[in-house]
Amino acid sequence: MRIALAALLLALAPLSARADFNATSASVLYGGGFDDVATGMSSPSGRLFTLTIENTLAWAYGDSFFFVDMASGRFAEGAGTDYTIYAEWAPRLSFGQIFGTQIAAGPLNDLLIAGEVNRGPGFNVLLGGLGTNLKVPGFAFWTLNAYVRKDNFNAANYQVTTAWGLPFDLGPVGLSFEGFADIYGTDAAGFNVLTQPQLLVDVGEWIGARENRLRVGTEVWIHYTSVLPSGRYTTVAPQALVKFGF
Repeated sequence: MRIALAALLLALAPLSARADFNATSASVLYGGGFDDVATGMSSPSGRLFTLTIENTLAWAYGDSFFFVDMASGRFAEGAGTDYTIYAEWAPRLSFGQIFGTQIAAGPLNDLLIAGEVNRGPGFNVLLGGLGTNLKVPGFAFWTLNAYVRKDNFNAANYQVTTAWGLPFDLGPVGLSFEGFADIYGTDAAGFNVLTQPQLLVDVGEWIGARENRLRVGTEVWIHYTSVLPSGRYTTVAPQALVKFGF
């Protein structure tokens, strides 16, 4: 069933050759506090350097989000590995757009088939479920997906993922608060919350660049695991961030 869902998403994604929205960015991050043994994002110094490539795409029948993280640092796990690569692809198909009808109830706008594929060193996740878009005043977007999650370390479980973007102005300065949060279950590590909120300043405006061309700010890696041998465990790793939009 999970393989069939992934195949369906892959087959239907290119049905429309015209993209209604297509945005790509590259981010450079550096920060400390990385002692997250549960995810492997851990180094003796606590410091990691990361290059992230992201793409957001909307087409006639849905949307997709893709990113790849290329992190560098002396990782505590993995026999002294100096780098790691991790990627996620999350396509969605819209019932409303496919059938040409409006599906909305209160703040919920549309109903979508949602899938996700995650890949990292020795780590594979496949997710399938349903999603919606939330209509919240002031937000450029706010998505919500509920999945059945299967990874190579746990039995089938659940995951809820939300992502948001809130642009706002502070006097003449353009800012944005954006990010995502994953809430998921595991066999042995209990209830998990992984979130990476960002606060960004659009400095490109100051040099005449288009909106979101060059932004600087901070991202915070926050991971909470309810059960580990040592008890409750939370990692908070702040990072400096420079993001280039294309």
